[in-house]
Amino acid sequence: AVKNGWAYLDGTYASYEEIHKQTVKILEEYPNLHLTLAHFFFCSKDPMILERLGQLDIPVVIAGENIEGFICVNNDIREDFRGIARHLIEIHGYTDIDMLTGQSEFATSHERVQGVRDIFEEKGISFPDEKIIYGNYWINTGEALAEEYLKGTRKMPQAVICANDFMAYGLIDKLLENGIKFGKDISVVGYEYVGERYYHHPILTTYSRNRANVGAKAVSILNNLITDEPVEDISTDGCMVAGESCPCGSDKSFIMTELQ
Repeated sequence: AVKNGWAYLDGTYASYEEIHKQTVKILEEYPNLHLTLAHFFFCSKDPMILERLGQLDIPVVIAGENIEGFICVNNDIREDFRGIARHLIEIHGYTDIDMLTGQSEFATSHERVQGVRDIFEEKGISFPDEKIIYGNYWINTGEALAEEYLKGTRKMPQAVICANDFMAYGLIDKLLENGIKFGKDISVVGYEYVGERYYHHPILTTYSRNRANVGAKAVSILNNLITDEPVEDISTDGCMVAGESCPCGSDKSFIMTELQ
């Protein structure tokens, strides 16, 4: 979106080709923008876009990614996944946990794994590499992992931590079709709290990545670069969002908010 000299580019759920096309178009048509890139997951895959952004004589703030050479605002993803691992180990007593993360070529996929590994090491619990499954951040990866569990080609653990909600949706939908009981046979936790939980059963337990505050902090930094006004002290900490895919049960306040 472009308005009043500001550009906001959200590449969270677009294809890489669409992100590339729209970014190049905006950079060519609006050379004098104050530019914010929000949750630009695939931006780091395109050296040409990064080079062109670096050459611009305007403020650029990247939100939701950590890219060398740019001012970036992001959640502490590693700490978020420490929180998820603590929840499963300390609240539910699980020690046999699989981790479904994203593509191995993305640094964020490994950062999410490392957060979980930190807590296993802290607790003195083994977390071998075979417990880590690399996916693609989309529903089909969760479905594929469910098939492995159902066919017995991979042992079903006590719980699975998914690196985002979409993979978790694929996993719980496929397991539910086959009569698996959540909180008893297995527990599943997602990440990001993207919404749409009411389209899936059971209601997913997830971790809310504080996207709103990441965006607000990015804009505050951008405003500081333009006007010298102080940067606001905005926390980007997230929180667990309870659901039915682990023994916690749904937090009705979150459900009501989602339905409104």
